[in-house]
Order: sequence, then C-alpha cells, then structure tokens
Amino acid sequence: MEILTQLIYTSERSPECDRSGIDNILSASQHNNEKKGITGILVYSKNRFFQYLEGDIAHVEDVYKNIIEDTRHQNINLRQLQPVSQRLFPNWEMKYVDLENHSNLKDSEKNTYENDVALIEMMLFGKGRLLSPQLEQIQNHFLAYHS
Repeated sequence: MEILTQLIYTSERSPECDRSGIDNILSASQHNNEKKGITGILVYSKNRFFQYLEGDIAHVEDVYKNIIEDTRHQNINLRQLQPVSQRLFPNWEMKYVDLENHSNLKDSEKNTYENDVALIEMMLFGKGRLLSPQLEQIQNHFLAYHS
C-alpha cells in the first residue's frame, strides 16, 4: 500500500560542487524520480538548496538516503517528513528554480520563470498554504540568503 509522503530538507552546496554538479543533480533527479513516481521542486540560491519531495514513503526515504550520501551536499537538515493526502506538484518530476541565475533568461522565458516562482511561493508559503506553519521560519531563513 502506497503512503503518499512529503519530505522537505535544506542543505548547502559543497565547495566541490560547481554549476555542472548542480546540473547533474537535476538531470539525475528528473530521470530517477520519474521511475519512482516522485515529484517536487529544487530551489537553489547562494549555495543553498531547498527541496520538496513527494511520493511513496519508501521511495522518498530512498532518495533522501542518497542525498545524505551525496558529497555535493553538506549541512543537510531534514525539515519535514509527513504523510499527505495529495501532491502539490503532480506534474513536476523535479522542477528546478535557480533564484540566482535568471537574469540571462530570454524575455519569453522570464514570464514563465516569474510565474513558476510565484506559484511555488503561493503553494508553499502563501495564504492558505499547504505546508505547516513551521516552514515559514525555514522559508525566511532560506530566502534571507537570497536577499
């Protein structure tokens, strides 16, 4: 029986992980998550990651175990692990939002980027948010590095 679960963690990019390392994380996540039925988002800003994963608890825990063992991450903090009744991001095997590297987007891509960020902020942290209130502190801590 599948137990739909959300897992949220924050981490820092290790010094050995460059831009291509981040690209590799994203590529592997999208490929592997599709096979395991995992969806979610990965947000990056100023050497920090915020990731929200959702899927069957066994698969989510396997992915998190791999993240813990991945040397591209350091100072990993599990923020939330709980069952949920529905997915927030059913169509995103791994949506990636880079809060630093959006200035080079084409004009046609900027609206999509801004809409994605607005949607994520609303779903995770806005009025009627779907995550627990404790995550507001995490969001503020994470986004303080972006300001």
